[in-house]
Amino acid sequence: MANKNFACGAHAIESLTGEAPRIERYPLAQKLGRAVYATAIYKGGIVQMDYNATVTGIYVIVGQATNAGAGNVLGCAAEYYKASDSTTNTIAVWTPDNVFAIQGNNTTTTTNANLYYQKNCNVTGQASGSTVTGLSSMQLKLSGAVTTTAMFRIIGQNHDVGESSTGAYSKFKCRFNFGFAYTDDVTAV
Repeated sequence: MANKNFACGAHAIESLTGEAPRIERYPLAQKLGRAVYATAIYKGGIVQMDYNATVTGIYVIVGQATNAGAGNVLGCAAEYYKASDSTTNTIAVWTPDNVFAIQGNNTTTTTNANLYYQKNCNVTGQASGSTVTGLSSMQLKLSGAVTTTAMFRIIGQNHDVGESSTGAYSKFKCRFNFGFAYTDDVTAV
């Protein structure tokens, strides 16, 4: 059976140590008395920390519209945040030490998933998603798979029963590359 083109972002399937995925909760801007965060954050989309200059030393979570720079990634959203939802003060995040399942954006039917093993990829579609399901439209940008630095490292295949490891829209097990996770040593944007 052919793989389906169903982009749904990154979903944690285990941690790097083989344990259950780790989830943490982080504040949104309104939790700290700032204006309500006006941009939707889709489940499975990349999130990062944003320094709140009006409350010294406090960081809040924001959605990531482009490929994040080194040191800024907090993880992937584990829940959907509707734009300007003043009732939600925090959001759950799958931390960067998890292994994620992510669909590739490859459209050729001759693509073999093994070609991408241990390659690095950035993502595409991370700023959009479905307001019905709350899922991110993020996919791995396989045309840019490289051995040099990129946000995610492909560490294996991840396909469900009936799906194929060859062909369009293959799924992969990925982890964040070292250096992309948020640290206090790197200035957040």
